[in-house]
Amino acid sequence: MKQFWQGGWLIALVCVLIGFMIAVQFRTAQDGKGTLSQQRIEEISDRLLQTEHERDELGEELRKMQAAAADIENKEDQDMLRYRAALVPLEGEGVIVRMDDSAKPVKAGENPNLYIIHDDDLLRVINELRAAGAEALIINPINDPEVISALEEAIADGIFVISLNNDFETRQPHIYVGCDYEAGGRTAAALLRKICRGSINAGVSYSGERMLGHLRRVEGFRSRLAMEESCSVVAVEEDSDDDIHAYEETLRMIDEHPEMNAFFIATSGGAHGVCQAFVKRRRTQDVTIVTFDTIPAIERSLRAGIIDAAIYQHPRRQGEIAMQLTYDRLISGIAPSRERYIMQNEIRIIENF
Repeated sequence: MKQFWQGGWLIALVCVLIGFMIAVQFRTAQDGKGTLSQQRIEEISDRLLQTEHERDELGEELRKMQAAAADIENKEDQDMLRYRAALVPLEGEGVIVRMDDSAKPVKAGENPNLYIIHDDDLLRVINELRAAGAEALIINPINDPEVISALEEAIADGIFVISLNNDFETRQPHIYVGCDYEAGGRTAAALLRKICRGSINAGVSYSGERMLGHLRRVEGFRSRLAMEESCSVVAVEEDSDDDIHAYEETLRMIDEHPEMNAFFIATSGGAHGVCQAFVKRRRTQDVTIVTFDTIPAIERSLRAGIIDAAIYQHPRRQGEIAMQLTYDRLISGIAPSRERYIMQNEIRIIENF
């Protein structure tokens, strides 16, 4: 790029000098018109015409070089944006920015709330991104009034907002990329009905009402199971996506409901804890367990025969679509064709894992 601009300045300088020479020679020819011979005048005129031609050629070359430099600069900018948008295959460790609870043990007398992520933390990140001039925001939001309000303000500011894998309740226009949670819950209930024989007494665990999608998934499960005779939900637990909490709550559910013969793990966060509780109580053979996602802990439980089936919601594809939509909007000026991009649920068992 630097060579292009250096060459351009050089050509421009040459054009200026040529123009000066043309003016000087023409003025000299005019001044000496009475003393110069006709042959000399014709030679000077020919030289002037040749110089003008060279000037025009150099000017055209300069314009071509400037256009080529602009094209290269534009292409470099686009390539850099594609790299930053993760749309170009790259090799390396990559960069992961994640908000998570602290792994440090809480000391005696300390407030445990100091070590966990709160709504305020997420709210602060959203507001800092707005203040920094973010043009787009891809977020897996919690269903919290203050967080929703911040996202609505971001949308009102013209920020392109994509809700990824989980939606939030708002009338503001935004894009959702993820699965149909209610349909996923109905699928889980129908799957249990096909696997289990006789009546179904189901237990359910999920992260809690702060995740709108998870709440709707449980609602879909309940509504579908209620359509079957001798089928009901006997207990529901909120595990906050925490394995230890899920383990303790599942032990309590097993002890309080010995009739429980089916279990729906609506979110993958506490799946390992749920499974370990059934192992602890030696109930893995007489309880049918269906879950969502295929994280390593769930894969291990599938292979161990603890979990019978998992519903896969294509998380990688969700991320790819969200990034492509953002790139199209910011770089190419292409608006999304619709507001909801729904992934099809896929049932996974050990034979097709």
